[in-house]
Amino acid sequence: MKKVIYFDKEMSIEDIKSLGINEVILSTSYFSRFGKLSKNDLDNALNILNDFSGIVSFEWDVLVRDSLFDEMIHQFESLDLKRVDALRVLDPGVYQYAIEKNWDIFLMLDSGPFHNPLAIKSFIGLGKDLVKKIVVSIELDQLELKEIIDQLNIDTEYLGYGRILLFYTPRNLVTPLFGNEDKWIEVSANSEESPHKGFPVVENIHGTFMFNPKDHFVLEFLDDINDIGINEIRIDNRFLSHELTKELLKFDDKEFNPKDVKSALPRNVIRGFFHKNKSDALFKKLKNYRIMRQDKDYLGQVIEVEKDHHIGIYLRNEVDANSIRKVLLVTPEGKEKSATPHQIKDFCGDDFVNGGYGDIIFIPHISGISVKTNVYLDISNT
Repeated sequence: MKKVIYFDKEMSIEDIKSLGINEVILSTSYFSRFGKLSKNDLDNALNILNDFSGIVSFEWDVLVRDSLFDEMIHQFESLDLKRVDALRVLDPGVYQYAIEKNWDIFLMLDSGPFHNPLAIKSFIGLGKDLVKKIVVSIELDQLELKEIIDQLNIDTEYLGYGRILLFYTPRNLVTPLFGNEDKWIEVSANSEESPHKGFPVVENIHGTFMFNPKDHFVLEFLDDINDIGINEIRIDNRFLSHELTKELLKFDDKEFNPKDVKSALPRNVIRGFFHKNKSDALFKKLKNYRIMRQDKDYLGQVIEVEKDHHIGIYLRNEVDANSIRKVLLVTPEGKEKSATPHQIKDFCGDDFVNGGYGDIIFIPHISGISVKTNVYLDISNT
């Protein structure tokens, strides 16, 4: 299993060689979302890595706005990157630029819509032979990863340890609260809607990022990872001490004890989605299942209630007046009411004849019905 890490200013070339590292990522503060290397740091790193026989990649994973693209290109082309073997890219515009400049590309597919083989294959196809590796999403479970890897004949990298990004905005959300104008601010946030707390929040020149309170850790499942065809493991050491990084990089050692390592890490860890994507099992806890539509005989949803006058229904299906002889209304609280509307009006106040998705109809008021009530055709006695 190949090892991939980020360049650490405290790490010597002897460390890199002795730990069996296969790729070193250069992560700068200007081109990387979470990088901290300055231009001088980058130059020093490139000098150190002259004696490194492995791969050196340059990370450009910032999502680039059109107004900044030309300036970023100018800054990038001013760098001396002769020692760099490949670009790690995320933004589609940067991907296209890398193709035009004939760079070897490590395509970062760990966010966005790249959760199926067809999408990934299509995106890789734009770069053709220039794409040498893909970085797959930690949101995919073991079976989904295997399906993708089986269909793609390409090197694949997966996050073994690192933070889990939950939220990003280009806006500065921390500075207005603390008045700190540092280029890198890290605070902890708590949820006001749930008991969850301790979300790491980072603000830098690219915006504000919020992470899961627990980090991603799958180093105890290396056999499973290897079996599905992943051949490179990345350790995101940018938020770790030098000593802990070295301990994590011993993951292929027979004496490596995941339990001991996890206890030394700064935060608790989870395996994420790797073994099983359980999001469906939790869905009812996250959503009010009473207001989730059931497609069978679904008519629409109540959007307006005027007491003693009418109920407005937003249609979600095609229907005609003859079919609305009886309706079943299910409130957000789960209460059910049947009704036989004696009149049905359209949005203009005329007698309703027929309509489809997006039309609004009005039926006489029914007590106990509120907005967001789902409405169905009641065919139980018809």
